[in-house]
Amino acid sequence: MAPCTTSTDRVQMALEALRIHFDEHFDRGWLAMTIDDLPIDSSLVRRIREVLSLTVRYEDDLPEVRYGVEQLRTLLTELRRHLAPVLRDRLGVSGFALPSGRSRDATSRVQRQLLCVAFPHNLSRLEELTDRLDIEVAVAEVAQHSAADRVWFAGANTDC
Repeated sequence: MAPCTTSTDRVQMALEALRIHFDEHFDRGWLAMTIDDLPIDSSLVRRIREVLSLTVRYEDDLPEVRYGVEQLRTLLTELRRHLAPVLRDRLGVSGFALPSGRSRDATSRVQRQLLCVAFPHNLSRLEELTDRLDIEVAVAEVAQHSAADRVWFAGANTDC
């Protein structure tokens, strides 16, 4: 039999899965350098990193996590709008890319090409994990309000 988990435990598990994916695929130097001159708020990644480092122990932590979900949705929108269409050019693996000071060795070029191929999948996975976190936060918020209603209702019945 599986151990009973609370709604905040499920939020924490969803947050951890999101943190791992974000750290492995988006919290990297290549992203910071690539979005540096795009119209994306440079502090967005920092704010997301702060929220992903939270440990959700109490229902009072849920508004911060909800804020993180909003920030992640903003990042997803901005990356799809501004980076995805020009990623190959920016990483210098497009036939239309202008020569740059990037390393010309074959290994580096293959790594950048693989990054371009994996980016849409990683972006979709980030969106799936963000949706999962959003659902878990909503469930936890409903559970929090239901518990408060039960306490209020129980207190109201004692006056009879």
